[in-house]
Parts: sequence; structure tokens; C-alpha cells
Amino acid sequence: MTYGAEKKRRTKKNKTKLIFLPFKIFLVLLFGLFVWYSLFNLVFNHTEDATEASSSSVYDPYENVPLHSYNWDNLSVSPGRIEYTDDKGIKALQGVDVSHYQGNINWQKVKASGISFTMLRIGYRGYKSGKIIQDTNFIQNMNQALSAGIHVGVYFFSQAITEEEAIEEADFVLQSIDGYKVTYPLVFDLEEISSSDHRAYSLTKEQRTKIAIAFCKRIGSAGYTPMIYGNGSWLTDCYDLNQISDFDIWLAQYANCPTFPYDFKMWQYTNAGYVDGINHVVDIDLCFEPYNKD
Repeated sequence: MTYGAEKKRRTKKNKTKLIFLPFKIFLVLLFGLFVWYSLFNLVFNHTEDATEASSSSVYDPYENVPLHSYNWDNLSVSPGRIEYTDDKGIKALQGVDVSHYQGNINWQKVKASGISFTMLRIGYRGYKSGKIIQDTNFIQNMNQALSAGIHVGVYFFSQAITEEEAIEEADFVLQSIDGYKVTYPLVFDLEEISSSDHRAYSLTKEQRTKIAIAFCKRIGSAGYTPMIYGNGSWLTDCYDLNQISDFDIWLAQYANCPTFPYDFKMWQYTNAGYVDGINHVVDIDLCFEPYNKD
């Protein structure tokens, strides 16, 4: 074959390759697109399925605990006070909770300032000694609050580490209020203490729940209304809310509107309130339940 003929043959072959090159490129791109789409679907569907599976398997341990029915649109906030009126026009009552830390109180002025009830600290158990001690101002506060026409409930600051000790605390409360007209709840108040050397530090959630129930059952068996105090995280994380929801709850949340979704009867909305007749800052509460029937 001559050089010219060979050159023509190669030129024709190269032209043929050039003609099919775009088609080959298109096939490669199409195949790449197919592979990418398949991988994308695989990953996306797997993630979606995993998300759906995860969502459907989320466990709410308190799904059977009753929710509250309060309409927070009915809250009104003014300097120093929060008020609530339900959909029937009934106003929640204002109250204070006090101990010897508030000093001597002029209960007549407290009453005149719009306070309808008080929760008195009746006593506490030493967080190291374990000894039960009565609040030094309890008797004075009890007598003077009742004389001023203020309804009274009490709370006990617990450090019980057994159910037997909880019953001992409840019996102390019942003995201390004997002869007084107590119309508001008798409260079990076990709180977190910052130091780790307090005697209730190592209690488990199950133990803490049983202790609270033992206190409340003893109070209830004597004909009084038992109640458990705590903030939202304490009530849900440190107790089994499924078990203690049989008892009234006193919620502590310092805000203009509570966010706790479950039922509660009282709300401690500030720990830095000012009330005429009390010379120190004081906790102020709203009560949504008419405990005083008279």
C-alpha cells in the first residue's frame, strides 16, 4: 500500500472515531448519572427509613400522666404579681410560703395586700445529722396567719432516706398541726442540695419516689391533702411522675408563664417577691385549686 493510500485510510478511521466520540461521552455521562441516582436513592431512603423508625420508637415515659388544662392566655403580669383567671371567671388565689428566714411578719398587712393563703415551713430534717427540727417561727406564723384570716398549709423540708423516715416526718407534721385549722395541703419538700455530703445525695429515682409516696399516704390517711413540691426537671427526672401524679403537685418555676405540661395545683412563680408586711424577699404562689371550701 502506498503512503498516500495509507494516509487516506487513517484519516477516514480517525474521522469515524471523532463521529462516535460524543456518543461515547454521552453514554459515560448517562451511566455516571444512573450510578449517582441509585446511590442517592439508597442513602436517602435508608436515612428516611431510619428517621421514621427512630421517630416511631421514641418512648415517652409519662404519656399517661394527666396534662393540665390551664389557658395561659388568661395570665396577666404586673410588677411584682402574676394573676390568673380561668375561662369561667374564677381567679387563682395569691399566696406566700415562708419560714424563719422571713423574720417577724405582720400578717394583717399581708392579708390586706391581697394574699389569701400561706404555706408555712413546719420543720426540716438536718441534711447531715438527720434530726427533725421545728421551724423556730412556725407557731408564731401559724397563730398570727390564722388570726388574720389567712388560710394555712405547711411544708416539711425532707432529708428522709427510707420510707420509715418519711413516715416519721409525716407523723411529726401531723402532731405539729394538731389543734390548728389547716385547710391547705401538707407538702413533702425534698430538694437538691449543692453539696454532696447531705444524707439524701445518693438516693435513686425509685427510692426517692417511694419515700415521697410513703409521706403522702400517711398524710392522706389522716384526712389531709398531701402534696409534692419541685421544679419541672426535679419532678420528671428525680421522681417517677407516673407514680406521684396521684398526688397534688406544687410547681416551682420562676417565669412569667409555666412550661410544665403536666397537671399541678399550685405554682411558685417567684422567689424574690415583695409583700407588704414582710421585710424580706419572699416566695409568691398562685393556687388554682379551692382547697378552702368555706
